[in-house]
Amino acid sequence: MIKAFKQTVEQGPNIRLVVIGEGDVASYLECAFPLNSKVSFMGFVPKDKVYQLYSIADIGIVPSIHEEFGYVAVEMMMFGLPIIASDTTGLKKIVQHGVNGLSVTLDISENRISNTISDLSRKLLRLLKDEKLRKTIRKNARISFLKKYDMNVFNRNMIGFYNRLIIGGVTEKPVSE
Repeated sequence: MIKAFKQTVEQGPNIRLVVIGEGDVASYLECAFPLNSKVSFMGFVPKDKVYQLYSIADIGIVPSIHEEFGYVAVEMMMFGLPIIASDTTGLKKIVQHGVNGLSVTLDISENRISNTISDLSRKLLRLLKDEKLRKTIRKNARISFLKKYDMNVFNRNMIGFYNRLIIGGVTEKPVSE
């Protein structure tokens, strides 16, 4: 993400990167050099402060290698953030490329990581430069959250699930040997 940010800044945008979460800050700072003044490492941030940061952000980036379920992406969608996310595991089930976010092809093989970095930088530039696309994805991200992940939807789905168990009974297939 930091390398992609550096490529993006080289093309002129006046942007800042705010990194939330714990990790090896010393190596991240080294990677960010000489753009350290444009990158903020927040470390662990309480949820209420994270939500404040989401509310003022223009774009959310989730460059994970693996996510069982992209909770961070769903939180960003809750705030209507246009998302750029890796097309990996749980994230590809949440982020629909060009609809509620942009997907980055994850290629972490030794000789191909630069493709992922360049792809992320291109997608970041695209969202930064295309205000209409950014607004459309922002709106669709919020709609996706409300339709799929809002607590009212979750509650209805759980009640429906339990009603099916109670009314329809549980039918289990025998374990085959």
